Amino acid sequence: MVRKITAKLYFKIKLPFNKTWYRGLKDAGGFYVKDRNSDNYIWTFPIESLPKVVSVIGKPIEVSEEDLKVALDYCPLIKEQVEIEPVKGKGKLEIYELPDVYEIVTVIGKEEQVYRIPKENVLTAWSILLKYPMNVKVKSRDVAEEICKALGIRRYFRRIGDREFFDWEKFFGSRGDYYRYFYLPIKVLEAKGLIVHHKRGEVERISSRGLFSKSEKEK
Repeated sequence: MVRKITAKLYFKIKLPFNKTWYRGLKDAGGFYVKDRNSDNYIWTFPIESLPKVVSVIGKPIEVSEEDLKVALDYCPLIKEQVEIEPVKGKGKLEIYELPDVYEIVTVIGKEEQVYRIPKENVLTAWSILLKYPMNVKVKSRDVAEEICKALGIRRYFRRIGDREFFDWEKFFGSRGDYYRYFYLPIKVLEAKGLIVHHKRGEVERISSRGLFSKSEKEK
């Protein structure tokens, strides 16, 4: 009889120094050591922290085919799933749902742009919007502030006296972060029929259902 061994899995990732990531990565349960061969740091996390880590660094983590094959060979309970499901978008916005990310194709300045955002970013935005009443318009800046707080993104907050303020103008002006953490997750939720993103800078939740259907959860 072969005895099964249950192990807790961890993963390591080499990252450049970025003080804006530090708090979020620590909150995800990570710890780091300096890489002796470069200026990078090697962070270690429990496997369940992967979605949070992806959200903090703002881009998906690629795993080599060799590493994935080892995991599949020695951990038969891990299932490899690579399915792309189109989500109906509006106008010149196409959204494709992959296992861990959304791929968004849009047109900016007459040029086609392709973005990939972690699903965790969309889940975070939806969890924030669920706190607000349905069919009530909420300012985009208020939603963005809550998203940044939830993801541990502190660079857009400034303190005046004993009060802390969210610098919406600075966040809006940083187009990379604005798209990654707010605009694109909001557009995914809108494409799924959960919210309406109004042109006057307001977001309105129009549904209370879960972000994923039962069949999607089981995948």
